[in-house]
Amino acid sequence: MKKLSFPDSIPLYLKWILAGYLSIAIIFFFPLRYMMNLDAVSYLSIAKSYGMGHFYDAVNAYWSPLLSWVLAPFTHLKFELLFIFKIYNILVGSAGIIACWMLLNILSIHESTKAVFLSVIATIILRFVYDVTSPDLSSAVLLLFFAYYWLKGYTLQKPFITAIWLGVLYLVKSYNFYFISGVIVWSLLESVFSEPNNYRNAIKKYLLVYVCFFFLVSPWLYALYSKYGYLMLTGSGGFNHGGMMYDNWQFLLEFVPPVNNNEAVIAWQDPILASGFRDYNAFGSWNNFLFQVNVIWKNLLSIIITRSSTRLVCLAGVVSLLVAYYRTYRIPRMNFLGSSFLKLLFFFSLNIAGYLFLFIEDRYLWINILISFIVFAHLGDQVISKWLENTNPSKFNWKLVFTVVAINIVFLRYLNHANFFVPQPYYKFYSMKEYKLGKEFSAGHYKNSRMAKWPDSSDYQFFGSVYVAYFAEGKHYLSLPAQVEMANQLISQNQITIVFVPSSVAVPESHVISSWNRLREPIMGCDVYLKPH
Repeated sequence: MKKLSFPDSIPLYLKWILAGYLSIAIIFFFPLRYMMNLDAVSYLSIAKSYGMGHFYDAVNAYWSPLLSWVLAPFTHLKFELLFIFKIYNILVGSAGIIACWMLLNILSIHESTKAVFLSVIATIILRFVYDVTSPDLSSAVLLLFFAYYWLKGYTLQKPFITAIWLGVLYLVKSYNFYFISGVIVWSLLESVFSEPNNYRNAIKKYLLVYVCFFFLVSPWLYALYSKYGYLMLTGSGGFNHGGMMYDNWQFLLEFVPPVNNNEAVIAWQDPILASGFRDYNAFGSWNNFLFQVNVIWKNLLSIIITRSSTRLVCLAGVVSLLVAYYRTYRIPRMNFLGSSFLKLLFFFSLNIAGYLFLFIEDRYLWINILISFIVFAHLGDQVISKWLENTNPSKFNWKLVFTVVAINIVFLRYLNHANFFVPQPYYKFYSMKEYKLGKEFSAGHYKNSRMAKWPDSSDYQFFGSVYVAYFAEGKHYLSLPAQVEMANQLISQNQITIVFVPSSVAVPESHVISSWNRLREPIMGCDVYLKPH
């Protein structure tokens, strides 16, 4: 049986890269720590529920729990939980650099080439750290470590440890259960092909992985059953899949009270309960099947045609993996499944394939981006190692430093030109205003206020108003209807005291908020109406 093995020591160049990454990440922390997104409101609110001991409220079939569990112990600190998440993400990013280095070691790449490409990878990870407040970076980094574990051949050799891996990856992001299950099937086939006479033992170990997995996660599955009334691994898959046909997100444009718990800010914290969502069976009818095929086709086209740096890198990654496999193919036909590059190609492709049934966002492809640059390092190894053949990466060397700096400058100029480092405007320019306004409300008469947006639309002001509600420790009732009479009635019935209105929208005199105190554009493009005390 194989023993788990890891690199013995960290080389000097990796220490310098980690030091540089951490230094720049800390500098970026101060202006970027306020950056928020809608999913973050749910993850942070759920973490507060765990921290306050409101476990029933915290259990959630849509949002995977591991990120909230990590943050929960910090909820009693006076330090803003959002800022703690940013610090956590910085540390996760440094682990991601180490994971990439470990994968580069497997591919037997020269140390000088590793130094160059790890510096580029560190730059990319730094972008991911501050992109969104979600478990996507944690998931990508854990998947990198699992890829190392898988390539080393431990998957069926260590079934209990594999079950732990599967459990952790499932709890950080439920999609990973299906993704990694496919990877484990590859290991089963690899074992059967390499040792045909020992296939029974391989199948036993495969089944043992899932016996151990379900034992380990059974408390969480029971918690989901207790709250929702039926057994399931997750509710997010059905919600998102059904949303392609039925627009399950439509409820965000309606007037919906937050789910009934102390820390919930909006109904989006538990869309499974709040939305009454529908799913569809792709094989339930011919029309459903054609609809699913159309969704897959459109997602494929979005990868091939969309002018996005992320998707271009993914396409280049696929080509590079095919080239690398062709260049290194030396394995007998019966054991071709053991090729590292073929396995990485499968790993890479399977992650994308699962999202084709739903929709694809760039953050879902972060693991693919990082694997792509690892393979780029392999393909560029001969050229870079020849250029740096007289350098020793274990010692300080000006030629290596010059090469690293020059390549990163060129790379950064390209990324800047391609808008890779430009997040959505409200992340970059307006998050501080939203934070400050929310804290002003929290410190004054409007703490724990009930808020809503008028009229019902999906423009940015809706998101900005939700972020203010979170920082003000308030409740957000989503969107008031455009009809003034109905809006007035809902404001009165639900005791709404703060209403957000796009600054371009005129408020008629018949609207109850027309007599309220008006703050002119305290956040981007949005006036805020406050009910007088």
